Amino acid sequence: MRNNLGLIGMLLISYGCLFGNQKEQFPSGKDTVYSPDRKFVIQNFDPDSTERQHRIFLKDVSSGKQWELMQYNRHVEVAWSPNSTSIAVTDFDGSNHSGAYVFFVDKRKDPVNIEKELLRSTRLKDHLVKNDHVYIKVQKWLSSTKMEIAIEAYGDNDPHGYSTTIKYELKR
Repeated sequence: MRNNLGLIGMLLISYGCLFGNQKEQFPSGKDTVYSPDRKFVIQNFDPDSTERQHRIFLKDVSSGKQWELMQYNRHVEVAWSPNSTSIAVTDFDGSNHSGAYVFFVDKRKDPVNIEKELLRSTRLKDHLVKNDHVYIKVQKWLSSTKMEIAIEAYGDNDPHGYSTTIKYELKR
């Protein structure tokens, strides 16, 4: 029985890693993150002496073609969707802000700025606009189109802080 529980635990951990719930941080010792289907890879490039920003690229493994997803200053966390079609990126761009974005393998789709989408919600607008510290972070993928997002804010509107976790669904 004990061996079966260990095997079940290992399978659950593997399932989470394979289906987009594992986040990787750049810069770190690791410079690449493969999609769950291994058809694409995210590559991080740290600045050399002439560049000021880090950059992440998406590369099609079969064709070798790559394109830049974004540039960032401090650090980012990236997580693949379970179906390998989307990449969630949390950009820790300042000591008082982090933003979340979704990029698509299909280059014809524009990236989604989750903060801008959340500003359309009257329930969250005051917390996002009227505070000078706002952190929006992708926690994990719940499905191929739904994520768990953590929101923390403090400042004039919320001097004691505001914290919530929401489920965010990508619009088709």
